[in-house]
Amino acid sequence: MTPLRDEAREQAILEDGSDVSDHDDLEAPANNKEEMMVLAKNEDKAVGYLRLLVALLLGIVALVVCLSIYFVTKSSEQTDFEDDFKDTSLKVVETFGSTLKQRMNIAENFVIDITSRVANEPDLEWPLVAFPDFGIRAGKTAQIGTFLDISVLPIVQPEQLERYNNYTMANGEWLAESLAFQEGIPVEEVDAVPIGPVQVVTDEGPILRTPNMPGPFTPIWQTFPAINLPLQNADLNKGVFADPIQAVIEHGIPVFTTSVDTLDVTGFRRDSLSKMVEAVGQEYQYDALAPIFYPIFDSLQRDHGNQSVVALLRAGIYWRTFFLNILPASSKGVVVVLENDCGNQYTYEIDGSDARCLGRGDLHNAKYDYLEAAVTVQSLLDVESSDEQESTKGQCHYGIRVYPSQELEDTYMTNKPLIFALTLAAVFVLTCATFLLYDYCVQRRQKIVYQSAKQSGKLVQSLFPEQVRDRLYEEQEANEKKASGNEWLDKRNQTNMDASVGDTKPNAIANMYPDCTVMFADIAGFTKWASSRTPTEVFELLEAIYGEFDRLAKKRGVFKIETIGDCYVACTGLPLAQPDHALIMAKYCMDCLKKLHLLLHEDLIDRLGKDTGDLAMRFGLNSGPVTAGVLRGEKARFQIFGDTVNVAARMESNGLREKIQVSQATADLIAAAGKGSWLTKRDELVTAKGKGDMQTFWVNVAPTGRSIAATSTCQSVESFGDESDDADNVDRSFATVDV
Repeated sequence: MTPLRDEAREQAILEDGSDVSDHDDLEAPANNKEEMMVLAKNEDKAVGYLRLLVALLLGIVALVVCLSIYFVTKSSEQTDFEDDFKDTSLKVVETFGSTLKQRMNIAENFVIDITSRVANEPDLEWPLVAFPDFGIRAGKTAQIGTFLDISVLPIVQPEQLERYNNYTMANGEWLAESLAFQEGIPVEEVDAVPIGPVQVVTDEGPILRTPNMPGPFTPIWQTFPAINLPLQNADLNKGVFADPIQAVIEHGIPVFTTSVDTLDVTGFRRDSLSKMVEAVGQEYQYDALAPIFYPIFDSLQRDHGNQSVVALLRAGIYWRTFFLNILPASSKGVVVVLENDCGNQYTYEIDGSDARCLGRGDLHNAKYDYLEAAVTVQSLLDVESSDEQESTKGQCHYGIRVYPSQELEDTYMTNKPLIFALTLAAVFVLTCATFLLYDYCVQRRQKIVYQSAKQSGKLVQSLFPEQVRDRLYEEQEANEKKASGNEWLDKRNQTNMDASVGDTKPNAIANMYPDCTVMFADIAGFTKWASSRTPTEVFELLEAIYGEFDRLAKKRGVFKIETIGDCYVACTGLPLAQPDHALIMAKYCMDCLKKLHLLLHEDLIDRLGKDTGDLAMRFGLNSGPVTAGVLRGEKARFQIFGDTVNVAARMESNGLREKIQVSQATADLIAAAGKGSWLTKRDELVTAKGKGDMQTFWVNVAPTGRSIAATSTCQSVESFGDESDDADNVDRSFATVDV
């Protein structure tokens, strides 16, 4: 060893009590510990990322599945809604068409009946025609065809006007008879208004028709229901009905006229409309009224082309009645838009068996345009439209468009998609919560296991050298793998092995360490002191002293073997070779003496009594080869054997208070390390059991108290390995560690 290095090491000792060579010995374990900490940190981070990834995947899967369930269920409801509406709209269209054809057939049959009756009565000639039973026949027709009113309008030419006026005013008794029949009272009690001449009724008043006015005239003659108002002989061939009437006369075809409602009529016309509704036993509701004009011919011989229109039949209908009793009570919110090319447009809403007019214009929700079901009246009546009919002035071509409403959609759109999605989400949340709880329990268990393993590891690390620990771990892993394997296969292999090579056992864990220094240290005066102390105080003293010794041993690179009572056993040179093992142990003993002095006088005296200051340490050191290993059993023990251990025990037992006694072998190593100045030869020889007289040395330490010999409690430590054959003289001195 070079002088420069010696000076550096001495300087390190003087400054902080550490040995430079110690750091070389401890560098590898420190690096391993740091690497293990980094590895553990990385593993924890990886597990954290994996846990986060699993939670994220569960969340994504839950979101995707929940949204899929929600939209699939909602789409199914939407499909059901659309399919059912298509069926409903088809039913509305078909019912509307069939009702319209049925009513028109009823009206045409009534026209044929009128034509037939006039043709069969030679005394009847248009326009001088009056039917005594008109109210009954027309009433049945109106009831069957759900007409609001039925009126006959004879065509009166200007030259026939005077004669017609005289005839109607003279034959007006039918009005009283019809009113009596409708009200169920005798005719005598009816005070019917007189029938006047042909006139045009306006809001400003009646305007009489005269022969010098252009004709023809189409006055209202016989009507159902009979109304006790000056309505008879009101000429309709003026105003909104003039063009439709002319179309019927010219072309001999039924004509749909423009629709009117109560918003368009006032005064007398409004009163007559209300009475008309009351007369047929209906409750008036706001609706559009559409009069249809049918031609009445002078004969039934249409194929000869010699027919002529002599009168018109006016049948009034409420459009609302076409939408009654179509749908079941559960169907609500079907919207129908009725329109024609004359500028009329009305919106109806069907709720089950009832229907109501919402008002003028197209009031349907535009978002349902894609579900529109449209049809024209001509297509429903199976009438092939011609250019002549299309261009007929006064002819209004009707059509309907059917839509659903929000109310109808709401009956199909339920909360089920949301409930299903939330239920599934709750299942996923519960699953995630279970996963998190399980993960927490696993982490907690791992933490407990880790803490237990850490404590066990610390204990094992403090009791066993690194090489011994590794072999113990490997052996334990091998046993666990064998225990977890196939029992039958293990027995078979074991049988084969026993048959071939006999029983085999694991190799013993033991090594020879040729260069070691063993230390025995004992507390002088401990037995007497402990006899007057409680167990708690005894262990408080030992824990305080030997706890400091343990920290100093870790700092110096000294391996602690065990404590037996108040005896402390340590060794250098194992498990790793230490060239300066004797010097390291000497420094360690010096540190222990200094620390003991400070501990006793600065802390323990105040807590455990003044006589605690009388305690002191004796140290004994010897160097040489040591056999060390693990004695396996129920409690594995790390042991050191050999004469080196025996002599070290004798150095301590024959030592003095606050003295470090070393053997010749240890003194030679200290001197060889350049520290011969630390040594003082003991004046007298030491007689060691089994060794005879021995020359020993003191390691120079400033005295802190008196130096007297004392009986060593380490004498109770059994030893073996002495070369003496005398059983009484065998000194079984060995150190063990129980686990």
